[in-house]
Amino acid sequence: RACVRVFPHVGRTLPMAVKLGMVIVTTAYLLANVAYMSLLSPSQIITSKAVAQAAVTVSLGKVFGNIIIPLFVALSCMGASTGSIFMIGRQVFAAAREGHFPRFLSLLHPKRNTPIPALIFPVSLKVMCFFSLFSLSNVPRLAVM
Repeated sequence: RACVRVFPHVGRTLPMAVKLGMVIVTTAYLLANVAYMSLLSPSQIITSKAVAQAAVTVSLGKVFGNIIIPLFVALSCMGASTGSIFMIGRQVFAAAREGHFPRFLSLLHPKRNTPIPALIFPVSLKVMCFFSLFSLSNVPRLAVM
């Protein structure tokens, strides 16, 4: 429901985008696995801690395997986090507009027409969760003692 006002013709474009996205991701996953199996032996796949990194190391060398794959993983994490921040901001905005969250989260920027409070709210929650991980990192060790 948060996407209805963002996309024109949402009844047509959203199902098409979901189907196309599933096809693209499935194809990329299958092609990556075919590449891994063609570059590595079964014993290399079983003993490897990171199959993609091992495949890149075999095909392009150790420098690329130790730099390219970690860089792509970091970029992928950043992209997923950015997408989730913007989508959850729209969901918070829609929920506030419907009365499920406080009304101030449904406010729009007067010139840019963006839901700034609804974007700041989930980001602040993520930052608090991130910093709480440091304080909770000792809990498992204390439980074992």
